[in-house]
Amino acid sequence: MSKPFVYGTSVEGDLFTDRELETERLRLNFENGINSAYVQQLAWNIFAMTQHEVDEEAFAAGLEATIAQAAPLFVEQVSGLSTFQLNFIRALCHGFRRDFTKREVTSRFNLGTRSNLPKLLSALTDRELIDTTEEGTTLADPLFELWFKQNMM
Repeated sequence: MSKPFVYGTSVEGDLFTDRELETERLRLNFENGINSAYVQQLAWNIFAMTQHEVDEEAFAAGLEATIAQAAPLFVEQVSGLSTFQLNFIRALCHGFRRDFTKREVTSRFNLGTRSNLPKLLSALTDRELIDTTEEGTTLADPLFELWFKQNMM
């Protein structure tokens, strides 16, 4: 890796940050669907907290900072949701992607009647909180999913 360019100067010795692990993590997050703006924000948060080598602790701290920065948006997004809508998001966070009409899912997560499910899907899709594809239904924002698991489950 060539010497990094930081604020117009070349960084060497104790001031050099090994970015290989961080770069790999950021790449994996990007490939797994995290919004590119989040990847940039995450990278900035990690760099701001790291003076030397990036390790698991620095990555975790950077991720927590990124979640905290987005938290006000996420609070706003869930503030108007019904109990059934929140429960549907909980089902997604538990890994359910399809077959929401099955008794196991509707009773475990209290999703209401089976006839209510199309309304739930429509409302959450309209709010751009979920995406539905051939593979199933997922949360549209992976960072939102992390925040939701930490704060709403």
